[in-house]
Amino acid sequence: MAWRAGRILHGRLHSFQLEKPLTKSSTVFKARVLPKSTGSTPQCRAVIKTAYERYKLADLKREYRVYSIESIRKSKPIRALLGTIDDFDSTPNLADPTPGAEPWMAFEWMDHSLVDFDPKYFKQHPRILQVASKSVLKALATYKELNLIHTDLKHENILISNIDSEEPTVKLADLGATIPDGFNDERIQPIACRAPKVWRGKGCFHASDVWSLGVTLTDCLSPASIFGIHDDPLGVGEHWAVAKLFRLFNSLPSPVDRYRESEWELAEKLVDPQYGYMKVGTIDKEIRKLELPEIMVDFIMSLLVVDDEKRPTAQEALKYPFIHAEF
Repeated sequence: MAWRAGRILHGRLHSFQLEKPLTKSSTVFKARVLPKSTGSTPQCRAVIKTAYERYKLADLKREYRVYSIESIRKSKPIRALLGTIDDFDSTPNLADPTPGAEPWMAFEWMDHSLVDFDPKYFKQHPRILQVASKSVLKALATYKELNLIHTDLKHENILISNIDSEEPTVKLADLGATIPDGFNDERIQPIACRAPKVWRGKGCFHASDVWSLGVTLTDCLSPASIFGIHDDPLGVGEHWAVAKLFRLFNSLPSPVDRYRESEWELAEKLVDPQYGYMKVGTIDKEIRKLELPEIMVDFIMSLLVVDDEKRPTAQEALKYPFIHAEF
């Protein structure tokens, strides 16, 4: 049964009253935090997440388990968990959750995600992306210490509050796709943000999350997404995304199996100038079009190195001049 505004949820520390749904599926709500005991002073707003479908329930439970890790739960660059259903582990039945006892998690309220802003805004306020990069890299550094990867890094999952202050608050959210470093059972990551090594079938690693940050920053600054399949004129889907990487980076190292070899062959045809399908240029050309500060260009380009062994780790990227520049 879908939740409705007005419902009160009781957690371990606080109770929450649902105010309005934030998604069409009514699985994410804006909520008001209600004090559960005298003297407690919780923040005024929260975001509540629940799930009804089996795979979404699995993601929610995975996110709950990730937050059970102390270093994740206490990480300032990761959105704070405010509460959960009293007995999260035993209540959810992933095949058929009991009506009225669905699992839920409550998170701190953040004002925006990066997707809410026009590229012109970020070009006029480069400090926002500087703070965002710093926060995300710190979160990824924590992940690396745990041998975990986020795998769903995109601008919708980078949240920001106090944007007009001297110190905006930026946090990484949506940890439900977190898995062990090196996962290679299937292709993961959003298509536009998928790292070359993942496309090649060699697994997803810490460096893959770093690549996703580079793509995300590029998307935030570009009027039209440089990566992905949004401009696919042929309806070939993922093949188009691979072809774009061929054009942007001139080529890609060979894939690991025969199926992907045929994908590479089609990608080479899609970028053939005689057909005129592909309008995007090289990554250097596309980023130069954006007329960004050179220090920002250098930083983004460092994250978008095809060879993941030459791509910086999150800790290394935190030392780059862009992170410490005055804007």
